[in-house]
Amino acid sequence: MPIETHDNCAVLFADMSGSTKLYLTVGDDRAREIVAKTLDRWSQLTFADGGQVIQLRGDGMLCTFPTVDAALGAAVAMRDMPYEPTLSMHAGIHAGPVLREPEQLYGDVVNVAARMADIAKRFEIVLTDSAKQQLSPSPRWKNLRLIPKVPVKGKPEPMDIHLLPNDKQFLTDYRPPQKKEAGTVRLSVPYGAIFVAVDAQTGACLLGRVGPLERSDRVGRGAA
Repeated sequence: MPIETHDNCAVLFADMSGSTKLYLTVGDDRAREIVAKTLDRWSQLTFADGGQVIQLRGDGMLCTFPTVDAALGAAVAMRDMPYEPTLSMHAGIHAGPVLREPEQLYGDVVNVAARMADIAKRFEIVLTDSAKQQLSPSPRWKNLRLIPKVPVKGKPEPMDIHLLPNDKQFLTDYRPPQKKEAGTVRLSVPYGAIFVAVDAQTGACLLGRVGPLERSDRVGRGAA
């Protein structure tokens, strides 16, 4: 089947967290059943908002929607459904051109949607700025919060993102990683009754045995 080209598509990547603990808590068979039922419910909510499930990836789901409003509506429905105590969800949404096969989706839009899901914490939904611009004005999305200049893996420049937090959870306090300042390294080497100090200004230091005729000369030049 030929690859289809879609000029604009809303891509949702939803992921489940806590399944490892679930397997330890309730056992393999029961945990597998719970995860499968959760993914099945996600699929139903996707179809209800006019979306299509493209692929299941472990505990995650990749799906497409005709509009960002539909994608965000489905993500909110997934967020608000009941979960086992150990389970939670988080999701990312991006919009733009994609290439599609029946069970596969290609393009940067897909990768970025997955990155947005990685940024989201428990029961949070993160949208790119381009996806947010396609949302219709609605009081339903009044809680969307802009977080500017977020580093995104694989992107040369930081991206503006929009966070829809869970009303029942604390807001994410996102802070970009701080740059570490280089410290000053200084080596102090004892030699008999004296200390030889070596740092960036004095240059190299030679450690090892030296002959009696060389010792006094090398100590003066920073060797021990």
